[in-house]
Amino acid sequence: MSNDIAPSSREFLAGSSGIYRDLHVHDFDLAEWLCDEPIAEVFATRRVREFQQYAEFSDGDVSLIHAVTKSGVQISISGTRHDPRGHDVRFEVFGSKDSLSAGFSLRTPLNLLDAGIELSTSPYAGFVDRFREAFRQETQAYIEWISGNRDNPCNPDSARSSICVAIACEISAKENRVVKVAEVRGS
Repeated sequence: MSNDIAPSSREFLAGSSGIYRDLHVHDFDLAEWLCDEPIAEVFATRRVREFQQYAEFSDGDVSLIHAVTKSGVQISISGTRHDPRGHDVRFEVFGSKDSLSAGFSLRTPLNLLDAGIELSTSPYAGFVDRFREAFRQETQAYIEWISGNRDNPCNPDSARSSICVAIACEISAKENRVVKVAEVRGS
């Protein structure tokens, strides 16, 4: 799941590629990496629930995606352009051998109803705040790569695959149908 803290401005939306390419493209990359296989098909929805500026750009402020990998692993991805508690990106994996989660911290913007406590009083202010250390490590890896001191850790095929999944989601949302990512990939 990926939740922005604040809705986007009209200026941002005018140059944006939409919720699937801007917000969820990273989720698609992560899902394929975690599953070690490509997403094969998607059914995606998006709606404008609160912030009408998204409608002006044929976009949505909330989204839900059901993705299925080549071997049949089912993935549910949700997102919103406004989480009033703070920026939130995390995942949970439930399998036959274990259940895992990542992205939870003392800054995760949640109010735990059954525990009666608010998890965070200092939520992440945005993606730069949330991923600051990851950006530092990414930059260091890039410098090492262009200096010839390591192999490229970022396979360009994964970026291409993620954008194909995002485009498949756009088609799915527009046509209200399951879309095989191969329709976009051309294979």
